[in-house]
Amino acid sequence: MGNYIVLEDDSRIERQINMFIKEMDDDAKIRFFPSNELFDAKYCFDKKEVEEPKEGEDSAAAKMKNEKLAEDELFQLLGSVDVIIFKSQCIKEEVRGWVSKTLKALKINKFCTDTKPTRFIVTKYEDDGIDKDYFVHPLIEDIIFLPLDRLIFLQKLEIICNLPRKVKPSFLFQMPVEQPIEISKKTLVERVTDMGLTIRNPFRLASGTISHLYVKFPGQKDTWSIYARALYSEPHPEAPNQFLVHHTYIGADSKMQMAIKKFLTSQPNYKELDSDDKEAFKFRPPIDPKKAARISDKTIAILDVDAGTADTVADIIASEIDKTKIIKEASLYFFAKKYIEKEQSIGVPGTREDLFAPVVAFNVNLTTQKFMEAITRPGAKDLLVGHNAQSMFNRPTGWMTPFNHADAKALLEEAFTLAKAGQRFSQNIIVQDANGPLKIFQITVTQNKDKESGKIELGLPEVKKKEEAKKISALDLLIVNQALVPENIDDWKGRIREVCTKNGVTLPENDLPILIIGDEKNSSGPKKYRYQKIFGFIYKPLKSRPVCYQVSTALNWPYTKFNHGNIPSIKCVIPAHVAIESRLATIGEFGGAFSHAKAFSAGTVVYLHESIFTNAPDGYLCARIYFAEPDPKDKARFLCYLNYFGITDQFLKFIRNWIRKDFAGKKQSQG
Repeated sequence: MGNYIVLEDDSRIERQINMFIKEMDDDAKIRFFPSNELFDAKYCFDKKEVEEPKEGEDSAAAKMKNEKLAEDELFQLLGSVDVIIFKSQCIKEEVRGWVSKTLKALKINKFCTDTKPTRFIVTKYEDDGIDKDYFVHPLIEDIIFLPLDRLIFLQKLEIICNLPRKVKPSFLFQMPVEQPIEISKKTLVERVTDMGLTIRNPFRLASGTISHLYVKFPGQKDTWSIYARALYSEPHPEAPNQFLVHHTYIGADSKMQMAIKKFLTSQPNYKELDSDDKEAFKFRPPIDPKKAARISDKTIAILDVDAGTADTVADIIASEIDKTKIIKEASLYFFAKKYIEKEQSIGVPGTREDLFAPVVAFNVNLTTQKFMEAITRPGAKDLLVGHNAQSMFNRPTGWMTPFNHADAKALLEEAFTLAKAGQRFSQNIIVQDANGPLKIFQITVTQNKDKESGKIELGLPEVKKKEEAKKISALDLLIVNQALVPENIDDWKGRIREVCTKNGVTLPENDLPILIIGDEKNSSGPKKYRYQKIFGFIYKPLKSRPVCYQVSTALNWPYTKFNHGNIPSIKCVIPAHVAIESRLATIGEFGGAFSHAKAFSAGTVVYLHESIFTNAPDGYLCARIYFAEPDPKDKARFLCYLNYFGITDQFLKFIRNWIRKDFAGKKQSQG
């Protein structure tokens, strides 16, 4: 049996709420008020004013007054107040302040306790002009939109009445699902440039942290999915215990750049640079020659199979950033061989006698690297660099036998990475002859039409003039084509550190910054690098401003007019969502549960993105967590249960239809 207070000024809705509550709880006690003023007078009175006589009033008169109050009113009062359901327009003062004040008064007057507090539910019309986020408050459990949906009302009320316990839903069911989603919390964007943005945060973010934000710029319809890398944090100058976290964009495509620029240029105080004087940012050596000698040029390596792109990047840096040394190569393998490694692997050119055909060709799986079929079919006694060709091709990885040299393995890794990205790879490679000596052949790897397999061709080596390159003593920045970057960047960077350390090449103290160049049409986008240690990601066509900004910031090298300090930001207050990945576990019309690495506290408000929630208004849905427990399917995770915080009629219809279709589909698949 529960005790309910309902603040409602519409008799029809009042009767409806009464009927619904009685359906759930036949013994419920319900009191109705048309406004908070009448409710406050009965339940939130100050006991001192009732019990103590006023000045000039004798005790007998006060006693009679109190007796009359008890006779007329107090016997009607509920002994406790479990739930208050109030229509927002029935509150004649600021709602959030009223909720806090009311709970305090109810505790003072013994209508609830700290261990069993009164729960508050808001009812409102969708189109009343008040954003539902206004009602996000620690004491407000939920919003239920009018006109009331019977099952939604009953199910949400059942859950809330049983808090802090978790109750199994009686009126609506939850369907198990396994879908990736994102959950977010709200923050504020307080500064914006075309190169990055600054958000308010309750704590510092470690430099290098890549965040995913959803931002809708003022005056625009679209909400942008923005990946950004934290540069540094500083105390907020106006908000105590808050920080400003400065970010640079990761992979801002052309459409997003246009939207950001449109917002910036709409601001009256916008300007592109504080100073456009290129000469002002030239390197000026210190007067002290010892100090000047300690400041070396920054060494930048550009790795790109497209020589034109590499030339463009090199020209931009050379013309706009002072005191830099630029190296261009087609791959990391050849860059390391040419500029880092002191000892060169030696092999003799292979001959036609080493191959059973002018060009030996076969197909392999580009992901597993397992042999699929021979295009050039060998005879029973045919040899490939001294190895029996049929024997090699009869085993899934037998074709790799001649390529067991460390250099060959490294080269093949780059070849497969490029082929999977749709690019042709053709270079000389070291091959191990079955009789002992190392030999050089040319290998070509191309992606087949199915995009899953690739063709390998082995032929006579390409004769190249030996180039002597000066070895580098330091490597400060790596700019690399996305096609050359393997799936596991951390392992890849580890090998770079290993070869540099082995050969005495100095790397930055913290980490070697990596700037990736991608193509909007063929790129997998910045999401791929969300948890990888990269510094930046920019799209072609390449322009001086973003290239120089990223390079300057990565190197902490201010010798360009496009440095971080010379790009002024626009101050603003833009609501935004900072999202993290999670996994949807159950879904229903009223709420659901997600599985996460941490347990969220009851009362936490989150926003749900991706999956079905992209169909909600604005592309996300607000929800309030009411319970968390260990996930029985994964001991390292927790199930966090939630109610949708104000589900609109439009999305309710959508989700009901989605659940019916999904449920029917599963039934059909089960026969």
